[in-house]
Amino acid sequence: MPYKDKSIQRKYQKEWMHFRREAFFFDKVCTWCGSLEKLELHHVNPEEKVTHRIWSWSESRRCAEIEKCIVLCNECHKHIKKGTKCSHGSSGKYKAGCRCEKCRNFKSYEMKAYRARKALGFL
Repeated sequence: MPYKDKSIQRKYQKEWMHFRREAFFFDKVCTWCGSLEKLELHHVNPEEKVTHRIWSWSESRRCAEIEKCIVLCNECHKHIKKGTKCSHGSSGKYKAGCRCEKCRNFKSYEMKAYRARKALGFL
């Protein structure tokens, strides 16, 4: 039975779809970098994509659409959209906002090397 107040109904539906999405990604990791944060679905073949709004669909229909996808974090998904190679553990990736373990370790190593060069008077 629908709500009398449409704003309450929209709020409920938004929370319901958010819960479904979070439940799906609960035990997933990024296929490329292993990140657990900001996970998204990426359609491997965009021509087979029906839509990205699948969280309100029935279980069987949603699963059929998800089978066409891989799980990626937001950073890796951005690189696919740009057509560039996603290379974690680099300065450019860290500057782009990635904070996966590889990128944090690279930044830590980079800063230690910078401080050593500065202490020796090379900078």
